[in-house]
Amino acid sequence: MKRRSEKRVEAENPGRAADGLYEALAGAVWGVFDGLAEVRRGGNVQYTMGVLARTAFGVFYMKSPSFLEGQRAMQGMCGKSNAGSFFGVADIPTDGQVRSVLDRVGTGVLLEAYDAVLEVMEGRGLLDGLEVLGGMLAVALDGTWYHSSEKIGCDNCTVVKAGEGEVRRHHSVLTPAIVSPDMRGVAVPVRPEFVVPQDGHEKQDCEIAAAKRALPRLAALGARKAGCVLLGDDLYSRQPFCRQAALHGLHFLFTCKEESHKTLYEWVTPLDASTGLVTVAERRETAPGVCERWEVRFAKGVPLADGEGSMRVNWLAAEVTDRKGGVYSCAWVTDMDVTEANAVELARLARARWRIENEHNNTLKCRGYHLEHNFGHGKANLSCNLAALNILAFLLHTAQWLAGGLYAEVRELMRTRRAFHNALQVLAEFFYWSSFEQMLLFMVESSRNGSRPPPPRT
Repeated sequence: MKRRSEKRVEAENPGRAADGLYEALAGAVWGVFDGLAEVRRGGNVQYTMGVLARTAFGVFYMKSPSFLEGQRAMQGMCGKSNAGSFFGVADIPTDGQVRSVLDRVGTGVLLEAYDAVLEVMEGRGLLDGLEVLGGMLAVALDGTWYHSSEKIGCDNCTVVKAGEGEVRRHHSVLTPAIVSPDMRGVAVPVRPEFVVPQDGHEKQDCEIAAAKRALPRLAALGARKAGCVLLGDDLYSRQPFCRQAALHGLHFLFTCKEESHKTLYEWVTPLDASTGLVTVAERRETAPGVCERWEVRFAKGVPLADGEGSMRVNWLAAEVTDRKGGVYSCAWVTDMDVTEANAVELARLARARWRIENEHNNTLKCRGYHLEHNFGHGKANLSCNLAALNILAFLLHTAQWLAGGLYAEVRELMRTRRAFHNALQVLAEFFYWSSFEQMLLFMVESSRNGSRPPPPRT
């Protein structure tokens, strides 16, 4: 049986969260796209900025590099296309026109679409099942590369000298995501922060600097709930970043390795039960009849770094033994109070950091989104903007899955993400649909009845 938090919103509010959700999400995105400032010179333009952005977004949402080509053919044959019914693009621009304009659009304005989508999700209660620790949101932080080349580069590339005379240029991005230890298979992307050269800075940008820039927005996200706790690997558990997080009112649970925190472990290692080390053991059921044994040790008020005025944190370490005898172990630091009552829950939450690797970045790279593929590099912002639209498409798909309804039913009937994406591509290329939900309904009815109803005539 699924835990309560694993059930979708639709279980308690049948149909409410999913009704018209695609239109609501798309409307929020179109509102941002249609407000983009004109970057072209002169007034003789064929396509609006909003249409160009919607066109690029449609390719990523449909997971089909040939989507536009197929829709142009459909438009020529019958005077209408799914680019129009799904994305409001009645007259489809060329790929070159889209790339040329998006290269000149500032990435920051496109990223406002993430905030608009999360506002719709919150209004429909889609984030409620992801709450942890009495109403907080847990946001995992991680960076990932999405382009690397020895030949192709732009003004926003990070340059790395790999060897004698060898120079590599790459793009990377911080991809925060809302996660929960009780919601398997789900990581909800929030506004990414791209690693790009910053005005007034001589040093190259990096993941930790991007994370610092993201803190105000993450604090605003937490303010809409009971707070926000950041999860991250050992890179984030350094005193400067932890102080910055605390100054923004954010909590943190970061991995803490012994080799990078010598002062902390000099304090922690000698501790025992008589000097402040507390041990809690608990068995937890992960599936009917399947249990894990959690043993968590914690100590309070240990110094995060050397020197006077060092930040004091609480340290906890867990050993998790599965039914086959396999052992997972890790340690973390946090600013939150750790007690015997919540130690295991905090350790479970800290371990959920891996969801950003498995359910987020790995999905973007290996499960149909092809984040590492070079869809177009450009000279300025194109690479960043296309990556932003790609992750935004993932956010919309995730929101629809969380809501339940037709989308979730089709996903479950198709079994795999690849089968679902393939079905979307084929049906959208050969048949015209008056709406995205009409296509989903056709897919559900085909699977429910065992005999496929006739598709709409095109």
